[in-house]
Amino acid sequence: MGLILNQSKGFKGDPDRKNLNLLIGKILHFILENLLVCEKNIEYLFKDKSLFSQRLGFYLDKALAFYLNLFFERQKIREEIKKTLDQLFESLEFKNLVSQVLRQAKEGYSEVEGFLRNKNSGEVKNLRPDLIFRTSSGWVIFELKFHQLDILQDREQLGNYVSLLQNLYPGANIEAYLIVLNPFKIEKQDVTSFTNPTQLSLFENLS
Repeated sequence: MGLILNQSKGFKGDPDRKNLNLLIGKILHFILENLLVCEKNIEYLFKDKSLFSQRLGFYLDKALAFYLNLFFERQKIREEIKKTLDQLFESLEFKNLVSQVLRQAKEGYSEVEGFLRNKNSGEVKNLRPDLIFRTSSGWVIFELKFHQLDILQDREQLGNYVSLLQNLYPGANIEAYLIVLNPFKIEKQDVTSFTNPTQLSLFENLS
């Protein structure tokens, strides 16, 4: 689910800061996708920091097992990931949002794949939102970023995800959130400001 790890293509030698950030970002995605989709009682975890840390450590160990060649970087990676995830545990905004969404969630999906085709140019976009939840009132999208490099690009990306769901489920209520982990912030996107459902048409349905 969510994380493609290939030991034979790991970083050789000492990874530079850019590659290390990419690796940390992948691992954080893997941990949070598992936490939000697989854990059945996340609100209970939010009340017990020790248990919360234990479950996160379990997913972190699973991810790091694919990177045996990063023996000397493991402690640095662990410390940075722990620091980032501790911020989530301390954030009432994050815990309230997740609890509210998961209480209503009927199904959760991690990195499903969909396609949109521009009617004018014929360009096909391959889309893979991080997390989608089907709730009692519609759909909720979570897009996770370790760092925010380009806010306009991130908003366009979320807009494409919203367009995909609007093509699949016309008239459905859709909420989209950008969750930036470092520095931590949550942005609820105004889906009406960047969505044009007539511009893009569904090319292949989500399964």
